[in-house]
Amino acid sequence: MEIKELLLEYSIYLNERKEQENKKVIAFMSHDNFPEELLDAAGIIPLRMIFAGSDELMSASNDYLPASTCSFAQTCIGLHSLKPTEYKFLNLIDHFIVSNHCVSDICASEIITKYFNIPRLNFYVPYTQNSEALKYYKTELIELKKELEMIIGREIKNEDIIKSIKKYNQFKKKLSEVQELKISSTEKLKIFQKAVLYGPFFMNELENLINKARSENIRINENNFDLIFTGCSMFIGDYLINLIEESRGNVIFFDTWIGYNYYSQIFTDKKKKKRRQKH
Repeated sequence: MEIKELLLEYSIYLNERKEQENKKVIAFMSHDNFPEELLDAAGIIPLRMIFAGSDELMSASNDYLPASTCSFAQTCIGLHSLKPTEYKFLNLIDHFIVSNHCVSDICASEIITKYFNIPRLNFYVPYTQNSEALKYYKTELIELKKELEMIIGREIKNEDIIKSIKKYNQFKKKLSEVQELKISSTEKLKIFQKAVLYGPFFMNELENLINKARSENIRINENNFDLIFTGCSMFIGDYLINLIEESRGNVIFFDTWIGYNYYSQIFTDKKKKKRRQKH
């Protein structure tokens, strides 16, 4: 699917869900530590900013941040500044979450909420692993839950959260199967990008794509160089994957937050685990 077609399809999807189901849309730049399950349990559509930018989009951010800022942050600001035709769905955002994956994320998110008049929510993630960090993260989750409840005007029940966690677990487990498919790295990346954009709503199409790929006898050029791609992700609209393949590279593993870092974050049931250990 070409980028313009994907963005048009996504725009229709958001419009229909907002109008027909009265859904709220909350956007965020957080990478791989954001609890989408909590938004889903609240009946809110999570919108990850995963769009690459042209020079025009990045230049549009220069009134707010220096040109030396990372291209991802520049693009996010440029998209809200210019609102190109393909990204009109950004007008459907009801709230924007400011989080702390990096300094550029914080600055860009603060600028977007302040200068483009989008209500702001805060959610900060500790990046250490100890008891105090766990307490802090729990506090942030509780506070975010309270803010979401004020937005939707009702309580988010624990059973809804558990249901959402199970739904995302199932979705991510299925998404992990894409890594083993004998398809080009471009096709894999398209699936990962669309999955991160749509979430579990993409489940049926994902299953069909996986089944189709397995049933077809696809031959990958054996003369290509197999690569592991790690670090910053390739966003929707990024041409880097084309440059890699044109240079006879074949990405066999996407070790990024659009890829392994996303689908590997599956929650386990501690109660069931303890029962198994007793037996």
